[in-house]
Amino acid sequence: MLELSVAMRVAVIDGVCVEVRKHSRKREGAAKSAVDEPEGVFVAWGHRVARKVDISEKGLESYFNGLSTVPRPAGIDPVRPFDEQLQVFVLSSRGPMLLDTSPRLDKAVMDKMVEGVHGQPDLVQELWKAKEQLEDLWKKPAPPLGRGLMQRVARDQLFPYSGKEGEKHENRAGEKLEELSQAMGLLEGVPARASFLDLCGGPGAWSQFLLSKPELAMHGFGLTLRSGSGDADSWKAEEKDDWYSNLLEHPNWTELWGADGTGDLLKVRNLNHTVSALQQHGGVFFCLADGGFSDRAIPPNLLELYFYRLLLAELLTAVSILQPGGRFVCKLYTACSDATACLLFLATRMFEKVTVLKPMTSRVAGPERYLYASGFRPGVETEAIRAALTRSHELGNGASPLKVPLISPLIVPANLLKDRLFVEQLQTMTSCLCRRQAKAVRAIVRRADELEDMAMKTAEIACNEDAKRAVAAAATASLEVAAHHESAELTPTLLWSLERTVQSKDHSTCSQSWQSQPGRPSCRSSYFSSHCRGDRSNGVVVQPIASHLH
Repeated sequence: MLELSVAMRVAVIDGVCVEVRKHSRKREGAAKSAVDEPEGVFVAWGHRVARKVDISEKGLESYFNGLSTVPRPAGIDPVRPFDEQLQVFVLSSRGPMLLDTSPRLDKAVMDKMVEGVHGQPDLVQELWKAKEQLEDLWKKPAPPLGRGLMQRVARDQLFPYSGKEGEKHENRAGEKLEELSQAMGLLEGVPARASFLDLCGGPGAWSQFLLSKPELAMHGFGLTLRSGSGDADSWKAEEKDDWYSNLLEHPNWTELWGADGTGDLLKVRNLNHTVSALQQHGGVFFCLADGGFSDRAIPPNLLELYFYRLLLAELLTAVSILQPGGRFVCKLYTACSDATACLLFLATRMFEKVTVLKPMTSRVAGPERYLYASGFRPGVETEAIRAALTRSHELGNGASPLKVPLISPLIVPANLLKDRLFVEQLQTMTSCLCRRQAKAVRAIVRRADELEDMAMKTAEIACNEDAKRAVAAAATASLEVAAHHESAELTPTLLWSLERTVQSKDHSTCSQSWQSQPGRPSCRSSYFSSHCRGDRSNGVVVQPIASHLH
C-alpha cells in the first residue's frame, strides 16, 4: 500500500487534493553518508486549502486502510511528450540597419504579438489556446479542493528538471545561471579580478554564483528595485527580492541604488547614476540582468510587451558599462513582437556572438528564456545604437510599465525583414519555443486531469472498502465478546500512525496526543507547517502499524 500511494503521488482525502511522498529519517547520531531509513509516507496539502478545511484523522485512516484492496490504477505511469533538453538558438545579422530616431509611445495589444516579423500568427494563437486550457483547470469548481496541486505534480512528473530547486543555490535563478554557464562557457577566459553588475537581480543568486569562484576573485555591484520604495503609481518589489544579507556584508560586493535610492532602472536619473559610477570604476566585464515581474493587472499573453521597457533599459545599461569583449546575460519573455525582435537584432550588431537559450531548469510551460551576448564591440555603430536606446528610454520618463508599457520599435519592421539571415533565425527560434511551450502546457493539462480522475476513483474505492472493513470488524468483535465474556485477542487490523508537528507563532515546535477511540486504531497526532519558497504547506507523516490489540 505504501508503494501504491507513493507511485500515485496524489490522493483525494476529505475532498482535498494531497501529495504523497516517501518519508525517511536518519537515525540520531548517524553519519551524513548513512542511508535514510524509510518511515512511512508524508502527506502534504496546500496552506490556502488548510485555511478553509483541514484533513481529519478519520479521513486519513479510512483512505490508507481501504487502499489495501485497491488495484493498481491504469495510467499511473506518466508518458512524457518530449525529452528535456537545453534549447539553444544562434542569432546573427548581415549588416547595420537604419534606426528610427523618433520613438513614440505604443499600445500594448495582442495584434503586436500576432503580427510580428516571426510571420507565424497561428503558432502564437495555438499557444494562447493551450494556456487557456491551463487557466480553466483553476476555474473548475470543487470538489476536490486544492486542484492546483494536480497541475504541479503533473509538471514534476512530465518535466522533472523544469523549475528544479537544487541544493547548491538559494533559489532557482542560481540553478539556471549555472546551467547556462556550463553550456556557453560563461566563465572561460575571464580576466583576473574582473568586475560584474548584477542588474535587477535581487535577492542575488547570480552574484552569489560569481562570488563563489575564488579563483576569479571578482568584484560585484548590484542594482535592484528596493521593496517598499516609490509612490503609488510606481511598480513594486517584494521584501523577498531584497538583497541577501550575506551579499550586503561581502567585502567584494557593492550595492547601488541609483540617484533616488529606489533602484528603479526605468527612471532615467537612476540609470545614468549607475552608469556614471561604473564608468568611474573602469567598467565591468559582466552585466547580468535577471529582471522580471508579473502582475495580475497585465492582460493575458501580453507580458512580453509590458516587459519591453525593462529589457531595453537593461540592454542600454549593459552597452554603456561593458568593457571591450565583455559579456551580457539577460532574461526575456518570448520574442513575438517587432519591438523585442529589434532589440535582439541590435544585440547582434553590438556583440560578436548572440545566443538565446531556454535552460532545462527554466519552467518548460513558461515563456522565460535567456539572451547571452559575448564579445562586446564598442565603436561608431554601437554608439549610434546606444543613443537610440537612450531616446526610447527617456521617452518612458520613469513611468511604471503598467502605465507606459510599450515604445515603438527602433527599426521599421519592413526594413528588419530585409535581413533574411536574422529573420530566418528568429523565426526558427520563435516557432520551436512556441510549439514546445504549447505542447508542454497541453501535456500538463492532460496529466493533471488524469491524476485527478485516478485520485477521485481510488478515494471512492478505498473509502468504500474501509467502511465494509469497519462493519465486518465490529460484527466480529461483538460475536467474540459474546462468546468469550473475557478479554480476547482479536484478528490484527491494518493500522496507521499519524505524526504531525506544528510550527507555532514563536516558531517553536509543539504537539498534541489523542487517546485511541473505541473501535478505532490508536494514533498519535500533531500538526505540521513548513516554509517553502515563502509559502506554507501542511502535512502529516503516515506510518503503518503491524498489528493492534483491542
